[in-house]
Amino acid sequence: MSGTRLSLNVAEMEDEFFEDSLLLGIACTTPVYRLCFQINQLLGFDFVRATKLDIELPTKGNKECILPVFQYAAPYNGPRYTLYQLKVANHRLLPELKTLDYLIMVQSSFPEEITYNLAQQIRQIPNIQLAKIINPFDLKKRNNLLV
Repeated sequence: MSGTRLSLNVAEMEDEFFEDSLLLGIACTTPVYRLCFQINQLLGFDFVRATKLDIELPTKGNKECILPVFQYAAPYNGPRYTLYQLKVANHRLLPELKTLDYLIMVQSSFPEEITYNLAQQIRQIPNIQLAKIINPFDLKKRNNLLV
């Protein structure tokens, strides 16, 4: 048995995860389940809650703070969409995005055009105050989005 040591390169793993992706930040007062329903109706998506991917934030005391994650993969190896709820009570998944309530990650070989079109369509949903495109590499805590 050799004495070689294996190590996990987290930075490389992050880069690969976000390599072909863009983020769409959304500000709105709509609850997450209703937003998913509205997107599904408008765009023909099928966002489904992925409870195994829900994100549990560390909190003080014994309170549970869980942020739900929803996913939809377009057929025929199309784009993959992941919707994150960014805040619950006073807890935030990405503190640098204080004005946003939700984030949709678009993973595709050509995420720019798909994300731009998605932003245009989502702006048609009532109660959407803002939909802006964000480069994941501009976020300091993007590792919180790793699911």
